[in-house]
Amino acid sequence: DPCGDRQGGSPLQGAGLAFLLQRVQGALSGELPQEVAAALLLPLDFTFVCPTEIVEFSNKAKHFRQNNCEVVGCSIDSHFVHRRWTLDPRSNGGLGPIDIPLLAD
Repeated sequence: DPCGDRQGGSPLQGAGLAFLLQRVQGALSGELPQEVAAALLLPLDFTFVCPTEIVEFSNKAKHFRQNNCEVVGCSIDSHFVHRRWTLDPRSNGGLGPIDIPLLAD
């Protein structure tokens, strides 16, 4: 779950956090010299500015990972808001399930 648990846990925790830390450590140690990250900086959740782009990056996340690139979204919203946005279906203005983490600033 890219947006934390229902009890208000961190947007990145458990397996997701471990995976991201492993990738960062690998890049810093030189074990993954080609590792890069693509940061999506979003204005606000629940706006109609970026949802189609976020969904498209999510749809292509596997392709990015195959090319040693992690895609991470970030906005000023809390992880509670990120979670809610991913719980709303796309047909209702939400993101629905996504395959990239959303960080809270």
